[in-house]
Amino acid sequence: LGPPKIRYITSADLEFIPPLIENFQQNTQNEVMEQLEKFIVEPEASATSNGFAENTELHSFVAEFDEQVVGLLMLQIPPAHEVDMLRCCYHLDDYLLVEHHESCENKGHTRLLHCVINPLFQKFARRLQQAALRVMGRTVLFTEMDLQTSASPIFKELLQVAPRRPAQLKKILRQPPKVACFANIEKEPPTEEDLREEERQKLLRDGSRTKALSIVTKKLLSETKIPVNARIVVV
Repeated sequence: LGPPKIRYITSADLEFIPPLIENFQQNTQNEVMEQLEKFIVEPEASATSNGFAENTELHSFVAEFDEQVVGLLMLQIPPAHEVDMLRCCYHLDDYLLVEHHESCENKGHTRLLHCVINPLFQKFARRLQQAALRVMGRTVLFTEMDLQTSASPIFKELLQVAPRRPAQLKKILRQPPKVACFANIEKEPPTEEDLREEERQKLLRDGSRTKALSIVTKKLLSETKIPVNARIVVV
């Protein structure tokens, strides 16, 4: 099988979308259909030479193979301050040069809202994402996912960005242990900083609002992602 082709969704494609998203929750299915209908109606009112508005916030694509819809990608152009907020909360600068993707035309960031691909064509997921970015004129794709939800198959094609941790400085110097033997050192009571760190870790594990950030650039989508299982052990 060859790779499917990416194109903007049309009104004739709406009837093929429900079978693709049947595994979504009912409220999510209704939300997706409403967004697709809104996307189809609005660009027709302010169409450009390519048939779609240049400043449309939501971009919806379908993957077509042999005149059949086999995938759905919904992307959203984030507001200008969204990237700055992500840079404050995550180590985004360790993975890409943010200014490089905002300096000229046909560059920018976009958020992946939904991605559904027929399992037979799942191996072409990277090429479909690359094609969608090329049509939109964007170079960085990112998505946020709740830690309590199940990971989508598209998750393995992205890079996971580590969250930032606030700087922690102990105001009180640690007192030296009274017992010289390490086998008999008494357990010290937790300090205020230790309690805050424990509470923060608990929120990271149990908090429903905590999200994991994943990104990928158009250049990386052109390369094969090879997992490296090598580890460095320091003794």
